[in-house]
Amino acid sequence: DTTGGPSWAKNQVDSPILVNSSSDEFYRQPMFYAMGHASKFVEREGVRLQVTPTVTRDVHATAVQNPDGRIVVIMLNKNTVNVQASIGIGGKGWVNIELPASSFATILC
Repeated sequence: DTTGGPSWAKNQVDSPILVNSSSDEFYRQPMFYAMGHASKFVEREGVRLQVTPTVTRDVHATAVQNPDGRIVVIMLNKNTVNVQASIGIGGKGWVNIELPASSFATILC
């Protein structure tokens, strides 16, 4: 519905798509696009790696190693300013990046 439900967990949370059944409309939320973006790079059999960002305030990161060995790092900068960050990826090295303000970024290693 338009508030993110119904939910199997019995709570109203964000939803990738909201449906307004009375007007036969649906609305794609930001989560819809984020999930779609990630699914273009992270493969089904990918294994999540431990990520250690040097910036922790409102910067979130995850990393996955795909079956072909490629590493995908997905980052979210919730800050209203650009952020310089270094991310340690599962003992496999570090990635240095400038994340634009309020951005969602994917790094392929």
